[in-house]
Amino acid sequence: MATAPLPIKEAIRLARAEGEAAFCERLGFGALVGTPPESGDPGGWSYHTRAIRGAFSRAAPGIDLKQSFVYALEKTQSRFADTLLIGRSESNDVRIDQDSISKLHARIRVTPGGMRITDAGSKNGIHVNYEPLLAEHALADGDTVTLGHFMFQFHLPAELYRMLRAAH
Repeated sequence: MATAPLPIKEAIRLARAEGEAAFCERLGFGALVGTPPESGDPGGWSYHTRAIRGAFSRAAPGIDLKQSFVYALEKTQSRFADTLLIGRSESNDVRIDQDSISKLHARIRVTPGGMRITDAGSKNGIHVNYEPLLAEHALADGDTVTLGHFMFQFHLPAELYRMLRAAH
């Protein structure tokens, strides 16, 4: 069963309370950090103006320190040993319970050279750094990953640890 996402405030508390090794072990291979889209938000163009609210810090650029969630990229299922399954279904390693996320939305393959993301045939697609994902793509720390209408930042465990410890 997938691990529940951590509210960002809890992740900051853990980063400050635990040592780097314990925090990084909790995250597994990395983390997706993002703020859930507003309910009813179609994710497309709108002529409505929305104010961006939140608490941001130079130590954690782009991460809302009040509303974000941290999804640990850890292997929780025994099948596909080198691949993390991401989607809405409880049978995935990383479960994101949001309507625009397919039951099986993405696969992240863990290789000696890093992590590589691919679309698993999702309905609403994947974007990496605002470009549609058309083939397997190597992830780098700080990449923006959009699954359906949910935008995340990908972070390696040690980098996220340092950012959250420094965040105010």
